[in-house]
Formats: sequence, C-alpha cells, structure tokens
Amino acid sequence: MSLQDQLDTIREEELAQTPPAHLEVTREAMRYLRETGAGGEALGVGDRAPDFALPDTQSELVSLRPTLERGPVILDFFRGGWCPFCSLELRAYQQLIESIEHAGASLLAISPETPQLLRETAEANQLTFPVLSDHRNEVARRFGLVYTLPEALRTLYLSFGLDLPSRQETSTFELPVPATYLVDTDGVIRRAFHDIDPSHRGEPQDFIDALRDLRTG
Repeated sequence: MSLQDQLDTIREEELAQTPPAHLEVTREAMRYLRETGAGGEALGVGDRAPDFALPDTQSELVSLRPTLERGPVILDFFRGGWCPFCSLELRAYQQLIESIEHAGASLLAISPETPQLLRETAEANQLTFPVLSDHRNEVARRFGLVYTLPEALRTLYLSFGLDLPSRQETSTFELPVPATYLVDTDGVIRRAFHDIDPSHRGEPQDFIDALRDLRTG
C-alpha cells in the first residue's frame, strides 16, 4: 500500500470522527490558505538549497553542507509529532532508510518543535535518522514554506489542547508546509514535493527512485 493510500485512510477516519463545525473551520482555513498562496514561494527543482545547521534531538548541530559531502540528502519538513500524517510519513521513511543509505544518501527530518519534543517523536516512531529542530521555522522560511495559521484554526487547535507556540517555544502560530526535497551533492534540488494539505505527501519510493537515477547520471 502506498503512503498516500495510508494517509487517505487516516483522513477518512478523521473526517468520520470530527464534528461538522470543526470540519467547516478546517475547510475554510484550507481554502483561505490556498487563496492567499501559502507555500507559493517554496523552492523547487533547480533551486539551490540554502545551507543550515540545526540541533538534533540530543542538541548536537547537524549541518547540510557537510552531510552533502557524504552524498545526496533527502530533506523532509514536517509539522510536528502531534500530526498523525507526519508520523505516518516518518515511519514510511524509516522502513526505507536502508535503501536510502545503500544509495549513499542521508535523510534529515526537520520540524519547528523543540529538541525534547522531537526526541519523544523519534522514540515513539523508532526513528534512526536525524530529526532536527528548526526554531522559529528559520530554515523552513528560507525554503519558502512557512505560513501563519488563520485565527479560527488557532482557536480550534487550542480547544484541542494543541498549543503550537508552547511546543515551538515561540509566540507565533506558524507552521511549515509539509515538504520533501532531494538535494544533490552540489546543493541543487533535484526533486521536490510540497502541499499545504497535510494529508498529501510525496511518495518516499519516488524519492528513492529519483536518488537512484541521480546515482546513474
């Protein structure tokens, strides 16, 4: 079963359990974000990925450029451990991590949540690849991925006990558009996927296939 098939199943279960009033809030928010072009400035194929250094779950810095010296890198921007779609995607990549490493590549996952929360996410999903904390979405912003949640959606999240500013240690209600990039050793983006809808993700196998194509030239 593809990742998207699994995401669709979770989405259907979520829709069946969510009160109609809450669904309307999320649908209106999605329409608003699409109309206002959230994520419309995201970097794409052919763009150069900006360098960065971010702390992992042990607060050790991981930099893009030195990682690229060892081979191509798959970058996965996700919203946080609270997002079921994100967790499913992370587990899908974990299942394929040996294929990624066998191809001479690395995988770095990036979220605006704190290192402590991301450590819990990594442990809960049994992740063996680096999960990095992007405080204030600084790196995601350089990739053109950051958007601000509409007021109604902020209120809804808070009613669920989802306090994004607390989880990110900021005063803002910002999130990265879920996105995945394949970056070659020259720092050029060779494959990209991003969508404001958190239930839509790029297929990990497509990125691995692109990685293999990259190796064969």
